[in-house]
Amino acid sequence: MVNAFQTARKRFCLLPLLGLVVLLGSGCLENAMLVKVNPDGSGDITYRLFLSAPLLDALAAQAEAGEADETEARRALFGQMIEGIGPQLGEDLTLARESLSTNARGWHGFEAVYAFDSIADVRLDNISPLGDPADDETPGAASIGGRYTFGFEPGDPATLELIPIPDEPFGYPHDLDPTGPEDWHSLLGAELSEELFRFLEGLRITIYLAVNGEVVESNASFVSARVPNVFTLIDLPFDRLAARPDALHVVRQTGPDIAAILAELAVPEVRIEEPGKTIRVQFR
Repeated sequence: MVNAFQTARKRFCLLPLLGLVVLLGSGCLENAMLVKVNPDGSGDITYRLFLSAPLLDALAAQAEAGEADETEARRALFGQMIEGIGPQLGEDLTLARESLSTNARGWHGFEAVYAFDSIADVRLDNISPLGDPADDETPGAASIGGRYTFGFEPGDPATLELIPIPDEPFGYPHDLDPTGPEDWHSLLGAELSEELFRFLEGLRITIYLAVNGEVVESNASFVSARVPNVFTLIDLPFDRLAARPDALHVVRQTGPDIAAILAELAVPEVRIEEPGKTIRVQFR
């Protein structure tokens, strides 16, 4: 639908450096997903997406919505996105409700809730609001977390498993080791690197898991202190990473030590569940 995003949509869970460069000048986005599971294995997925004004205007202009009114063009664009996300999450999901809203930054976006009868029918695999990532010809999936299939065993307690989908390699050189802004300038040039940092402001991608009940046992790494039945699978505030080019470089790699390395770097607010780890939650 939109050329600028088509080269990056297969990597939507984590936009790598080249994907970011492609998108520079178009604006930024905030994306969050919450998967909620009941003791019988049913549940729903809440998907939120907010776009900065420049990015929204660019997408709406290219969406060929056929609407002269700006508000209606945006509604049509968001409607197309909402319709396209559901089938990517699973064949048997139904759209339970949808609404348009704005976030704290004033960016326009939407919230869509998709219901499922069985979590075993759900698959999180680089969900893109711009269409099926499987149609993308760009090689390699750039993701460090948040890609799972699900297993479920009813009972008392019920057992939920999040089984990671193996990642493909990025295809980027592994000898790039920027340790400061000057290295980014050398890699991209001063003007483009400054654009990169401006683009990263406000870019945030999060995926949460919640179980509807009392947690008996889990091996999840990040449990909400306020709500112990909510777990963070991935939370990447990219503006925080922009201040730490060494951390951004780590995130662009794949491997079992990424979460540990990021923890050692102590990047504020960054949460990434350990890649390759099967997460088990027992609850009732």
